[in-house]
Amino acid sequence: MKSLTSTSLLQSRYSRGFVVLFIAILTLSSCKNKKEVSSGDNGKPPKRLLSGKILESVTIEKVMINHTPMFGPDGERWDSWAIGQETPDLFVVLKFRDQVLYESETREDVAYGVAAELEKNLPVSLNSWNLEHVLYVYDEDGVSADDNVGFFSFIPLEFEKKDEILLSSSDAQLKVTLRVKWNYVNK
Repeated sequence: MKSLTSTSLLQSRYSRGFVVLFIAILTLSSCKNKKEVSSGDNGKPPKRLLSGKILESVTIEKVMINHTPMFGPDGERWDSWAIGQETPDLFVVLKFRDQVLYESETREDVAYGVAAELEKNLPVSLNSWNLEHVLYVYDEDGVSADDNVGFFSFIPLEFEKKDEILLSSSDAQLKVTLRVKWNYVNK
């Protein structure tokens, strides 16, 4: 029987440690390369069947800002720095992965409690209906930076088969409705 010297024992421990380290690195690097399950090949959404039809896209036909906070984030009335102006000039921007998909017209001087209907530059189709989109509501200030009234993160697919996507802030001070159409094709 062959006895192990201290040198061969150390080499054996180092080689086992190296093997374990090598396996750990391979495992971690393979995790980084896994594709996102929620999207299809080449970033396209997976096919979604409904009654023999495949969901192709979602079209936003109208945007309605139903309710806005009476005061801006600073606690002051909107545009209080401008003499005689205390109501916001509202517009929305819809983004997907930091890319602007839609920017509305501005509705000037929207009174508290009055809805603002936005239809310019619509309809707009969302082809990545299974991924997160962000809708920002702004108060246009003209001279200074626009005030962010609020924003909503949403996944259109979570509202499938509904004619409207209702978005509301946790305090219900900001409410927006998106009128949508679900576009299916025969399989």
